[in-house]
Amino acid sequence: MTSADFPRLGRSRGDLSARVIALLVVISDSRIFPIGRLLPVVNAHTFIVVGLMASLFLSDGNSAAHGLLLRPRQGWDRWGRFALLAAGVILLLGLFCVPVWWLLGWPLPVPQKDPQHWQEAFYWMCVVAPVYEEIVYRMLLTIALLPILGDRCLIFASGILFGWIHIRGGNPGPDNLIAGFFLQWAYLRSGTLLVPMAMHAAGNALALSSQLVNWHLFHQAT
Repeated sequence: MTSADFPRLGRSRGDLSARVIALLVVISDSRIFPIGRLLPVVNAHTFIVVGLMASLFLSDGNSAAHGLLLRPRQGWDRWGRFALLAAGVILLLGLFCVPVWWLLGWPLPVPQKDPQHWQEAFYWMCVVAPVYEEIVYRMLLTIALLPILGDRCLIFASGILFGWIHIRGGNPGPDNLIAGFFLQWAYLRSGTLLVPMAMHAAGNALALSSQLVNWHLFHQAT
């Protein structure tokens, strides 16, 4: 399966409605336009769940187009090897982008995490964030824009948007921008949301580990 073979919704009334709803969820969550302010009684998680259920219902339960497969088309072994390679490439490209980041005037803080709170951090970084962000910025973004942009433009747009939401969330860094490209490509290539979720969780686990190490290295110095 190539990325160009990823199932996409068509132009039927139900599919078009599903694509519009998916796009509204992405726009709202990314704060491009805060739709949530128009619905103050509905929190973000509820809005996303309702949007996902509506998208599935309107598309007649098209699980393949939503990436709801239990196994990647190429098998897990190949994706395990790719994840290791991708981690190395992201690290190298991230280091290469540091001077560019600095020239743009964006801060490059050294994040630290108190070991006393590692369990809470692990839950949010390695469980909640991968599930939440991959549903919105992989599944629903693909539902909305793949039929319009095609796979290559969607990969580019996804990476830019993924970097944007981390800047808005107070976690800027070239690694997030680069990871967005890799995660979107992996989703389209594998056909299942489980692959980018697993890669996202593993990447955040490495980030958390580095934050714990930074705490021991720099906290006492300050």
